[in-house]
Amino acid sequence: MEENIRRSVEGKGKNIIEHIIHIANFYWGSKITIIQYFVQVGEQKKYRDNRWEGINIQQGQKGKYQISYKTSQIFIGIQKSNTFKKNKTNKVNQGRVPPLLWRRGQTSLFHNSTRQTTKATTIMPPTKRTITTNNGNTQNFSTNPYTESMQKLKSQGKLALKVTGYTLLSVTAATALIWQSYHWYIEYYLSRSPASLNYKAKLLLHGAYFREHVVPDYGMAAFYLEKVLQLALEEQQLDEQHSDMIQLRLRLAFDEWQAGHLFDAITQYTRAWTLLVATTPSSSSETATTAKHQEDMISTAKYLGDLYTKVGDNEKAEEFLTWAFYAVTKPTSDILNSNDNSNSDNNGLILRKINIICSLASLYAMQRQFHLALPMFLQALQLIPENDKDSRDVDDGKQWLCMKAILQNQLSETFYGMGKSDESMGWAQASLSSSSDGMAKYKNSKDCRECGGVVSNNLGKLLEVSH
Repeated sequence: MEENIRRSVEGKGKNIIEHIIHIANFYWGSKITIIQYFVQVGEQKKYRDNRWEGINIQQGQKGKYQISYKTSQIFIGIQKSNTFKKNKTNKVNQGRVPPLLWRRGQTSLFHNSTRQTTKATTIMPPTKRTITTNNGNTQNFSTNPYTESMQKLKSQGKLALKVTGYTLLSVTAATALIWQSYHWYIEYYLSRSPASLNYKAKLLLHGAYFREHVVPDYGMAAFYLEKVLQLALEEQQLDEQHSDMIQLRLRLAFDEWQAGHLFDAITQYTRAWTLLVATTPSSSSETATTAKHQEDMISTAKYLGDLYTKVGDNEKAEEFLTWAFYAVTKPTSDILNSNDNSNSDNNGLILRKINIICSLASLYAMQRQFHLALPMFLQALQLIPENDKDSRDVDDGKQWLCMKAILQNQLSETFYGMGKSDESMGWAQASLSSSSDGMAKYKNSKDCRECGGVVSNNLGKLLEVSH
């Protein structure tokens, strides 16, 4: 042990202060990370060196030095020696100190170059290993591996919690910003909500729009719309006959239909029909208001007729489809006789009129009342515009050649039901020709392809029967 101590101390210090620090290093069992220290000689100035940290050395009476590291202290007695003197710059002379022999609790000797003996007596401090420095800026230090590892673990845990917290906060803030921005985008650019609704109802309407157009789920969209109506009627106490409430109910009915809930759709359309009838504007009302109200009534009657046809209630279906048919075919109709309609709007109205006539004619054909269905199919065919130049790049709904092929095929089936095979064959061939022209003209000709397949099958059966 003494030989090891000798080698560790020998040659490392060039003054007594450094030897004292080496003694402290050996006593506390590990090399101390040192940045600064100071020596107080009586009331003289302090001696500083930036290589050390946490070591305080103070000179007492009779050549004793008190060395302090954190909460432990060592008292070292030094005999007078001419080797160590302070110069004018208040620094310790750099005289060489001979090797030191020292053991805990014993007296060690310093041998200088003149063989002068210096005695150093140590006073053992308590065995506590975890100590703190007098410097408040110095972190806790421990020579106990368990304590040091726990301190490191706590430090890493705090850092991990801090990083996790900041990450969660950032993700939450980003998600909230994106969520709110998308609601603003829907509100101001895609689907404007009624001004009479509160903020919560508008958010639900945005959810319904998302489920109708972005990620289609009409069942969920219907759920959102039900909540909107509930909030508007129960919490906001809005009038059910208000135009906004009627439009929301019509939208709910359509979503129920698309979701496959036919009876729920009939319920909502029936309620909307009742409200529309109750709020029919007077003749002195504005033309635009009257036309919009009339248009809603015709659409609702047509949808109710189609729904009743699907559920097998032909009597109710005929009632609503007949009302819609007379509404769109009467000479004084405010919808089709308006001079303010553009060509595109007029084509849309013509298409809706054709759809209403075809729905009623198909109902009669299903009931085998072909004498009633035939004139309606012919009337619908006459409504198709001869000039089809504007329908090249539009959707299937205004591809008049495809609509013409469908009507011609229905006329073929009607004549076949009436027992007129020759007329049926002629209309079937005309339908096949129209569908072929439509597939050649339109980019997306789904209706023409489907109609061509059906009429080809019908022609095959007619040829089999005729031969």
